[in-house]
Amino acid sequence: MTYNFGVGILRSVSVLTLSYCLLLLLVAIVVFAYPALRFKSHNTFEHTHRFAGWAAIIIFWIQLLLLVDASRNHLPFGYALIHEPSFWLLILITFNIIWPWLSLRKIKVKPNKLSDHAIRLHLPLKLQPFSGYAVAENPLGEWHPFAIFHDDNEKKGGSSIIVSHAGDWTKRTILAPLDHYWIKGTPKAGVLAMTRLFRSCVVVATGSGIGPCLAFRSHPWSQIQTRLIWSTPSPFETYGEGVVDMVKEIDSDAMIIDTRKAGRPDIVRLAYELYVSSGAEAVFVISNAKLTKKVVYGMESRGVPAFGPIWDS
Repeated sequence: MTYNFGVGILRSVSVLTLSYCLLLLLVAIVVFAYPALRFKSHNTFEHTHRFAGWAAIIIFWIQLLLLVDASRNHLPFGYALIHEPSFWLLILITFNIIWPWLSLRKIKVKPNKLSDHAIRLHLPLKLQPFSGYAVAENPLGEWHPFAIFHDDNEKKGGSSIIVSHAGDWTKRTILAPLDHYWIKGTPKAGVLAMTRLFRSCVVVATGSGIGPCLAFRSHPWSQIQTRLIWSTPSPFETYGEGVVDMVKEIDSDAMIIDTRKAGRPDIVRLAYELYVSSGAEAVFVISNAKLTKKVVYGMESRGVPAFGPIWDS
């Protein structure tokens, strides 16, 4: 376009200027999506992705209208516009951006502080086990995905999420929880939903990764023979006796490892030994990215079906 503008084929300064603005926005999105930068400053990535993405769509619309007007010759503007494939693609893209925000809603939350490191938030939601929402303090702020598990009394229709200290947002939530949060879109299924493909499985969790696993208490997942390995610092002091009891409800012989006392265990070895001794059909892991990859690789290299969420899922 720059060359065409230089030789006189393109005469619109506005189109060329918008093209450079669009290029800068797209480059910014790609740069901040680079894993190292995304991990270092997730908020910057999220804001760049959202607001630069919205700005890019607006610029695409303006650019399309200008290009159609410049190239329509003597055709009516509306006729030329609806015969432009980009017009219909932009409608589809714009609809997909707007759609989740149409379901934006504020929900009341009952916080239950478990310790200075963890909090349980009770939500007035009744979802399928192993599904969840992204939660935010305000709609244009940070969004954090959580898997939801049913409360002790399922007849009340309530659910919970467990938030543990892993950054500024989680620390703020634990120390000063709000009485409401925002959700939008439709609930998304988590990786543990795939456990219904198997009759029995071993599930490995670390820290607050035990939260999604508590959904095994709900029908029909409660019928799956599930063996649990939970490695975390001070499980009783951090998450409370109630959470530990729910773990025992799922697997009375659950392997609960207090890393403050026993140190960090060889999770790969423990998972494989439990897989063999229990006759399980697969291994699932809910942990940080490093350990998840390590366990999945360790199992697959031994011929064991293994599954874990991708990073930042």
